[in-house]
Amino acid sequence: MIAYPSASPLYRRTYLCLWFLCALCVHWSDMVPIPYRTPDTCDANEYFRTTNLSCALCGATQTPRSDRLACTCPRGHHLVYSTGLCEKCSEQQVTSEDGLYCITCLLNQSCTDTEGLASCSIKSNRYVYVDQFDGPNVMRSCQQCPPGTWADSSQHWCVPCITDNCNAVACTSVACSTIAAQLCSKGNITACHLAINLCALNGYSASDPSCKLLSSIYGDIIPNSLDNTHIMTTLSTKTNLPLVILMYSLDGSYLGLKNLTDDILLCKDLPSRTSSAWSVGTIYSIECSLSFDGYTLQFLELYFHEQASNTLYPVPVVITNYKDMLGSLVNEGSDSSKWQYVRRFYLWASVSSTFIYAQTMQLSFTFTADGKLYPYLRIAYNSTNYLKTSFSVLYTQDNNNFNIGLAVTAAILFGLSIVYSGILTNGYLRRTGRNFCEVPTFVYYGAELCSSASTVLFILLLTSSALWLIIYKAQTTLFFVLPLGSQELALKILIGVAFFCRLLHVVYVVVHQCSMDIFFIDWERPKGTAILPEATSTTTPTPATAAPVSIWRTLFVANEWNELQTVRKINPILLLVTVLLFLKVIGFEYLAEHEPYSHVTQSPDRYSPPYSSTLRFSLTALHFIIIAAVMRIYMLVIHERYIRHKIKDFIDLCSVSNISVLVLCSKLYGFYIHGRSVHGHAETAMREMLHNLHKEEEDLCGRRGLVTDSDIQTFELGLSIQFRTLYDNILYPLMAEKAAQNRTDANRSRGSDGVSEVSLKAHENMNQFLSLFIERNLAEVDYVIKDKSFIEKLLGIEFSNPVDRSFLYNDTSFSFDSMLFYGKEWMLLQLDILVFAVVDLVAQDYILAAIVTCAISLVTKQVRNSAGSRNLSQKALIDNRFLL
Repeated sequence: MIAYPSASPLYRRTYLCLWFLCALCVHWSDMVPIPYRTPDTCDANEYFRTTNLSCALCGATQTPRSDRLACTCPRGHHLVYSTGLCEKCSEQQVTSEDGLYCITCLLNQSCTDTEGLASCSIKSNRYVYVDQFDGPNVMRSCQQCPPGTWADSSQHWCVPCITDNCNAVACTSVACSTIAAQLCSKGNITACHLAINLCALNGYSASDPSCKLLSSIYGDIIPNSLDNTHIMTTLSTKTNLPLVILMYSLDGSYLGLKNLTDDILLCKDLPSRTSSAWSVGTIYSIECSLSFDGYTLQFLELYFHEQASNTLYPVPVVITNYKDMLGSLVNEGSDSSKWQYVRRFYLWASVSSTFIYAQTMQLSFTFTADGKLYPYLRIAYNSTNYLKTSFSVLYTQDNNNFNIGLAVTAAILFGLSIVYSGILTNGYLRRTGRNFCEVPTFVYYGAELCSSASTVLFILLLTSSALWLIIYKAQTTLFFVLPLGSQELALKILIGVAFFCRLLHVVYVVVHQCSMDIFFIDWERPKGTAILPEATSTTTPTPATAAPVSIWRTLFVANEWNELQTVRKINPILLLVTVLLFLKVIGFEYLAEHEPYSHVTQSPDRYSPPYSSTLRFSLTALHFIIIAAVMRIYMLVIHERYIRHKIKDFIDLCSVSNISVLVLCSKLYGFYIHGRSVHGHAETAMREMLHNLHKEEEDLCGRRGLVTDSDIQTFELGLSIQFRTLYDNILYPLMAEKAAQNRTDANRSRGSDGVSEVSLKAHENMNQFLSLFIERNLAEVDYVIKDKSFIEKLLGIEFSNPVDRSFLYNDTSFSFDSMLFYGKEWMLLQLDILVFAVVDLVAQDYILAAIVTCAISLVTKQVRNSAGSRNLSQKALIDNRFLL
């Protein structure tokens, strides 16, 4: 029994009505957690109150009904709602079916008394009870339903038509809503649920009578805050979501409370697939054409079951089509502070031959930084004949702190990149002798800035995505979810920016490498004199000349250099094949699926979650880097040590051929490979050559280094202005000749027709000049051999400014390979990774990404080969017909 304050009967009745409505109001609007109770959990003298899903005691003279959804009075009694007591009906009356009234039948209709309950003698879906109130007396008669409605199963009231079997005009449900609202105001619980159903069916319109009544009694039935729906709980991976569904029929009857399975799925699929929708952490999505076979109209409420405290948290519903009092679609935007939330929803309904169905449904779970969980359901209804529907489950997280940290780190590193690029540009000015305000200087600075920015972005993206992969897949309790939507869009944009910057830098490097100056210094000296034809009495005697030195050694070394131009430290084709082997064949690509557990196999009966772009990029980059690292370790530990080291082999070839190589990548900076033979000559027979090599093995001769008793053969060059002036003066006649040829015949190519006499003379003079320079036989262009400081090596610049003398820096790391692809492996590997990632982000196809990456790698190699060979012929003064 309920205790009431001492007051008049009218006051007590009003108080009881308000108490009931407030109970329903708390259940509906405040969205506070409630204990998880069902009718089966109520005690023997309790009934299940559907207003707030709780158990309550029946009155002293009442007993719970068999379904425990209400209390009943003894036979021949009715419930006096104002007092909560049972009162006996008069002898001329019988108890109504709901047990609230004593009823007298009118118009000579027969009233049957089945166990003390009145029923209408006319059983038809066109007739319902009509209650007439005359003061304290209530009389009931059977009357026909108005057009557009029909009787519900209990024949308590007329409800809107839900099938085409009704001879109805368009049903506005105004009459039904008004009746339901009136009965609800008098304390009829089922009528209140009917009023809520009708309000939901009419889109929670402010003009609907049911919605007006609920708003006038409950206040704002559509709250606009999720603050009261946070859940402090944990979700274990590899378990199902603890969701509970509460169901009502259209007439407001309680249908049950049970664990959610496929109750809100309009699309049908294999149970093994649809079960993934409720798997914790799995991103689920399904779309289909509608078929309403087997569906009945039900009104639903969704709850989150917090199992630790055994409480239910109502899951708010966002109806995209909802219009506020001003007619604005406030729920269409992404600003959740403006959203209006409801509780009850339906999947489909048919009103006056018009289908209204949930076209899209999205169940979202948002995790906050403080460990709170905010679930909500978004529904967009449609009334067109395009019967397509979709359902999805999403998990999002407030990553603001992470994003801020990432942005701060990126800003700091990018600032360092700007400073580092400035330092390199300062070194570039020293190496070229240029002023800062020149176009080439800005181009160089832009290229280095692109390189630094690309590297910074790549490292940040790889680090963050790898952390996401490891943490997301390793968690046993879901607390970390992957970025979605705009966050992944930002990731894609950053990958695109990193790719574009790296591509610009690669183009600059290729152009730079294909425009360097190079010359092969032949140390071989003539042996004896040339054999000339005998003079006759009619000719002037020809003086004897030195025997010419063979050019074949120079051509051989030049061809080896030409082949080295595009050699890489790893095999890109083998790398791509291996990456595809791990991703596609072994199945590591399945680790990128949007679910918090790992597997590398796929069953046809299993649902395949969508791939995460973040995880796909992480897997791509990690596979490339790990496999490339393994290949590089193999090359360093085994191949280059025991089989072949192509750079060292080239240096050995230079020593055996008695050829040195001068490479100038800038006006005043370059590299020198000292290949002068310790035996003084290289044009010899096989026996003598093998004998000379044996002497080197036994240390019976001098060492190959430029300095006595030194093995250092490679140097970095810091050249003086005087050296560059003499170098350019030797080439000036050749440049002048080419300029004149271009003016007279733009289509003529001397490289293909042969080498001119001026070119031959320039080659001889350049060989003599560089030989004298290395031998220190030119006082005006002397040099000093020294070591770079640690800071100079770290930054890749020189602090010393060669004014009077040039500098030769000892170089044991073979820095001249920076003018080859061999020394740009990281740059090229990063380009391969970014090309692969960009194509995969667009197409989500690893095979297509591998094909495109391979094609771009081959095109880059071909362009570098072609342009490099042309530059080698022009700068080394070698006929390109001898370059194979």
